[in-house]
Amino acid sequence: MAATVLLRPAVALALTGVMLATGCDSDGYSSPPATPTTSSPGATPTATPTGEQIRLPDDVTLDFDWTPTGDANADAAVQAVIQLERAAVVVIAYGDRGAAPYKRYVIGAARQLFEDAFDANIDAGLGATGTDRFFDFKVEDISAVSARVSFCEDQWDFYATNRETGQIYRTTPDPRGGYRITETLRKSASWQVETRVLQEGVARCRLDH
Repeated sequence: MAATVLLRPAVALALTGVMLATGCDSDGYSSPPATPTTSSPGATPTATPTGEQIRLPDDVTLDFDWTPTGDANADAAVQAVIQLERAAVVVIAYGDRGAAPYKRYVIGAARQLFEDAFDANIDAGLGATGTDRFFDFKVEDISAVSARVSFCEDQWDFYATNRETGQIYRTTPDPRGGYRITETLRKSASWQVETRVLQEGVARCRLDH
């Protein structure tokens, strides 16, 4: 079995709704490529100011299929969700909580879920590579101070890596299908994610590949 790692819910981390688990190929994991892409172990990107795009490692792509609606309040809530996803991946890819300003975008129970997941992956020496896809964003029950945002996630082309060696753990397709994530947000000076619930095996959240 390959290691349990980031951003897809694993057996040990299923309650977090944050992390990813590698599956098992017939060999347990793939052989590393001849020249593996890595997230430059030890390098830390400069944190960008709130509102700007958090810079991802060169070998990581997060694809957000979302178009602003023109409703400034609702759009800001979705942007906070997107920034949190970007920040979480950067923290894991570099194995460094200081690599991205994730605390700007998460509070309460959700922050503890993310931080527990960070610890598990950092301690295991695991990073990330590939493309993670997010789509079908919906904003509901929004007011001046609260909102609920839900969205799909498909991690078909998103893999864990060994941060030290650059080895990529390639997984078999997840039989449970895609993930539907629902987050509640609170707004004071800005929107922040407060709680996070994840559904596994949501067929409409698995893209055609």
